[in-house]
Amino acid sequence: MRELQIGRKKLEMTRHSVALIEKMKKPYILAKRYEWEEFGRFFNKHKDLLDKQIDLHHSTPLHYAAHCGNPTMYREMIEWVGEGDIKRVLRLQDDMGNTPLHEVAFTGEVEMTKSILEHEEEEGPNQQYEPLLRMRNKLGETAVYRAAALGKTDLLSFFLQDLGADAHRDIHFHRKGDKMSIL
Repeated sequence: MRELQIGRKKLEMTRHSVALIEKMKKPYILAKRYEWEEFGRFFNKHKDLLDKQIDLHHSTPLHYAAHCGNPTMYREMIEWVGEGDIKRVLRLQDDMGNTPLHEVAFTGEVEMTKSILEHEEEEGPNQQYEPLLRMRNKLGETAVYRAAALGKTDLLSFFLQDLGADAHRDIHFHRKGDKMSIL
């Protein structure tokens, strides 16, 4: 009897996964074609999917939208996420451990970075952004490390001068596992 219940649960989970894959096919194709306006319109109609996996790499729509280069659209998409879910959604990691902030660091977009960080709560002087900034991907990189390693100087300047990330050099300027420096 118990085996039958487990089997039914697995079948239901599979059906749910297939339905989700089918729903995400359209925005996935739009993103791959760089049709960002349509991508944004899709998620404006389907806000409940903003925290769902869009591909086999466990990326969410906010991971993909990081590459759109449109800070206004990115800000709108973040605002569509419910206030109670925003911190969780902005910490979702793909299969490489990258958060949406890691992806934005790849593009070097300062305004998009600000859109993400404004949802962090105040924890004290110069500590407001630390929980999200300390998150590492599977290579042991923070978003600050990634911006520096990729030569995104405007974003790196924002992290260091505006956010004071240089106070925690040991965290941001070396990868965790192999201790490789950004230099």
